[in-house]
Amino acid sequence: GINFTANTPAAGMTSQLLNWYEEGTFTPTIGGATVAGTQTYVVQKGFYTRIGNRVNFNLRIVLSAKDAATAGDLIIAGLPFTSNATAHDFHSFSVGNVGLITLTALYTQIEAHIEPNLTYFYLGQLGSGLAYSYLQAAAFAATTRISVSGQYMI
Repeated sequence: GINFTANTPAAGMTSQLLNWYEEGTFTPTIGGATVAGTQTYVVQKGFYTRIGNRVNFNLRIVLSAKDAATAGDLIIAGLPFTSNATAHDFHSFSVGNVGLITLTALYTQIEAHIEPNLTYFYLGQLGSGLAYSYLQAAAFAATTRISVSGQYMI
């Protein structure tokens, strides 16, 4: 790795060693946390860059068929590394280019976040004055499309 100990560290510094750099691809899947289901994909592509303990990624999914057995909280799986296991260490992601995901009445936004010690992340819904709600597998359709980008700690 690259050692930066010659630099004056900021208060709270825990390391000055850059010990990992990697670029690659991964295959994301969309499904339910209870029953993942076996979807059919037109596009199923993810790209990542790992620098130290951070993973930056972007992914795109476009479906052509949905498994009717899919059930539970809506998740996107297949991330290349397991997230940090530290309690309360949540990372939110940017969701864009979404099509054919149905939100519950009065909800207006889709959010994505990863919780500790996982290789998948949840999709949820937000609305003004409404409690946060996990999207359910029933919310996506046979031809859903979604793009997500973000970064998380490992």
